[in-house]
Amino acid sequence: MQDNQSWYSTILYNLAWLLCSFLLIVDALAIREATQDVLTVVQASRIENLDSTTAGDKTKARLDASDTISFVDQVMLFGGGIVTVVLALVIEYYFRMGQQKGKLLQRIGRVVGSQVAVFIVCVLIQTLIPLAI
Repeated sequence: MQDNQSWYSTILYNLAWLLCSFLLIVDALAIREATQDVLTVVQASRIENLDSTTAGDKTKARLDASDTISFVDQVMLFGGGIVTVVLALVIEYYFRMGQQKGKLLQRIGRVVGSQVAVFIVCVLIQTLIPLAI
C-alpha cells in the first residue's frame, strides 16, 4: 500500500511541476505585456504633453519612445526567460522536498495560488491602465 501511495505522489508531483512550469511561462508573458502597456501609456502621455510646437520634435520623441520600449521588451524577454528557468528549478526542488515531508498538496496550492494571483494582477493592470488616462 505504501508503494502505491508513493507512485501516485510521484505522478502528482511531476504533473504539478509541469503545470506550474507552464504557468510560469504564462506569468512571464503576462508581466511582459503589462509592462509594455504601462510603458506605452507613459510614453504616449509624455509625447502628448510636449511643449514643443513643431511636429518634428514630436516625431523624434515618438521614435525615441519606440526604441526605448523595444529595448525594454528585449531585456524583459531575456531576463524573463532566465528568471522563469530558475523559478522552475526552485519549484521542482520545493515540490520534491514537500513530497518527502508529506506536504506536497499544500505546496502545490501555494505555488499555483501565487501564480494565479500574479496573472490576475497583470490582467488588472492591463485593464485599468487605459482607464487612468
